[in-house]
Amino acid sequence: MPRSTVQSVLSPEHIAAAVRSVAAADRRILALYLFGSYARGEASPASDVDLGVLFVTPQPLTEVVDLESRLEGALGRRVDLVDAGRASAFLALDVVKGERLYCADEERCDEFDLYVLRRAADLAPFERARRRMLLAVADRPSRPGS
Repeated sequence: MPRSTVQSVLSPEHIAAAVRSVAAADRRILALYLFGSYARGEASPASDVDLGVLFVTPQPLTEVVDLESRLEGALGRRVDLVDAGRASAFLALDVVKGERLYCADEERCDEFDLYVLRRAADLAPFERARRRMLLAVADRPSRPGS
């Protein structure tokens, strides 16, 4: 009978060291952020590691997937990697509100963080209106036969 492997919650130090090791070896990476349950301190043994990457220049999806695979190997855990430079305003906001684990150029990283914060603030009224419309549709009684 095969033994099941029970995973433990990764320590913040282990995550930071593994991420920095991978990032330092790849000159295309400008920044890596930890967000989600691990950043909030709410991770469980089943949690994946949510990471956001900011590249020096835009990279094709194949490179993002390759980086995700290398990070999974370094962490020994499933990674959900978001390309922060191409993410929606509010997903990018979640990323930068997390913890920046690696940055190759502080000024450029800070500029990106500020850009994301401003973009999300500019779009916030539209997002609130969109959510109100969705809630209104969800609250409508369904019609028989529809």
